[in-house]
Amino acid sequence: MLLDYLQLARERSPTIDRVIRQHGDRSVRDYVVDLLEPPPPSVQPDHDFLEVVRRQAGSFLDQDAVDALVTDLGNNRVALTANHHGVDCFAQSAQGSLIYALGRRARDASARTALVLSCGNVPLDNITYPQGLLVYGLDAGSLDQAPRKLPLLSNKRRRWAVSLSPGFDAEMVQRAVKAASRLHQEGLIGDRILQSLQRFLQQDYADPEICDLPFYSDQAGRLNDRMWKRMLADETAVPRLVYLELEKIVIELLLDDLADQGSLNWRLLFDRVTRQRLLQNLEGHRACWQGLSAQGRDSGDENQAWGTHFFWGIGDKGRKFSMAVEDLPEGLTISGIDNRGKRVSHPFEPDTVATLLEQQRLLPSVFTCFSVLAFARGVNCLGGYYQAEYLPDMQAGVIAALEYASWNREWVETIGRVPTDGYLSGMQAVMTMPDATGLIPAGPIEIMAGGGLDGNELNHILSMSIRDAHLASLFDTIPDIAPWEARSDDWKRDMARESFCQLGDTVVTK
Repeated sequence: MLLDYLQLARERSPTIDRVIRQHGDRSVRDYVVDLLEPPPPSVQPDHDFLEVVRRQAGSFLDQDAVDALVTDLGNNRVALTANHHGVDCFAQSAQGSLIYALGRRARDASARTALVLSCGNVPLDNITYPQGLLVYGLDAGSLDQAPRKLPLLSNKRRRWAVSLSPGFDAEMVQRAVKAASRLHQEGLIGDRILQSLQRFLQQDYADPEICDLPFYSDQAGRLNDRMWKRMLADETAVPRLVYLELEKIVIELLLDDLADQGSLNWRLLFDRVTRQRLLQNLEGHRACWQGLSAQGRDSGDENQAWGTHFFWGIGDKGRKFSMAVEDLPEGLTISGIDNRGKRVSHPFEPDTVATLLEQQRLLPSVFTCFSVLAFARGVNCLGGYYQAEYLPDMQAGVIAALEYASWNREWVETIGRVPTDGYLSGMQAVMTMPDATGLIPAGPIEIMAGGGLDGNELNHILSMSIRDAHLASLFDTIPDIAPWEARSDDWKRDMARESFCQLGDTVVTK
């Protein structure tokens, strides 16, 4: 069964198939070290990227840690961009971050930090559940509910973009503590998991330094930093993971680009021929856009129009909506229909876009984020199985949009050398036992409950094969990549038993 699901994942994902075919027998260490090859020179200098990271990380890290982060990035412009922003209790992304940090040290023994730029334009109730916490370590009789959602933020906010959501408060934290106690009283979780949840909620979530912050995005970055330390028996054994919101970094950089007609992104957005070619080249590509003409957007056919042109509009209650760039007789505009059915339209010119970004009425799209980071500044963005498909397509679309003008030749060659197929999510190495004959992935709550990871366990993770790391992650991969296969309760029990039989002597168990 487990091998059948691995084959299904390979059929559904060209990236998973490629990586297992080419690297399945290699160790995690060797695979990740190769991914972390420093990128070549970029179209634009990276000093502004380093300074923006310095400012944003400096809001919660001590000066020594900030200096280490900037030094490490100066030596190797690399960031993990696979994660959704929020307090990351999703086992697949949390363990992907762990593998990334371990590889950072394996590649460069002097590296003290590892940067994660996580996507904040996702809703609070997305698969990683930033709306609350995810608990994998349930009693065996409740395995069909794993991972169990433990809400924190109000369900009324579930469709808010993480980037824009107000923060939680002390009252919400106390409700979550009581909810954890009820799970224990109902026999769904044991003593260790309850204690892990209580410590994390009462000592970290409820800390006024975090709880009093006005925005959830800022709270999440700080909580991930604390959670990372709790997951390690010796926190000096691994570079420090630093979580920053992707869009916040991009907006600061983009504001400079919008004021500079010599920047790559000014040309992509506002040079008429380049923009038209780009919109045409990326029509219908994953994470880009399709059918966003006025006719397509107004038709009501959800299969005809999706994605957004360069920016998401932000409506009431932090909900994003699609925007389309249109060259109308009255001028160039960007417009869309908000969540209340109201048409919103703005002039599409640099000063207006800059103002709307500063007012949080626009958010950069996935394409714009990678155009600013990867294509303009050459950051090696390591992603998941979807990113490793769409980022090379975006790269090809940008190159084709620029090729019409001979003076762009140097840009074309430079952008073509940017690494875009780096894949680092979809693999796990740490599991937990709901009973004596089952194994399922361990999220941060379970790893903390097990006393954290020690040096021997971290070395063991690096020694696992890429194929086995994919097998250990199927519990999370299949519901994402082939959800129709994960609808029966028996699916989770059967996978737990198969995982125990095939991976019991291979993975780290907590």
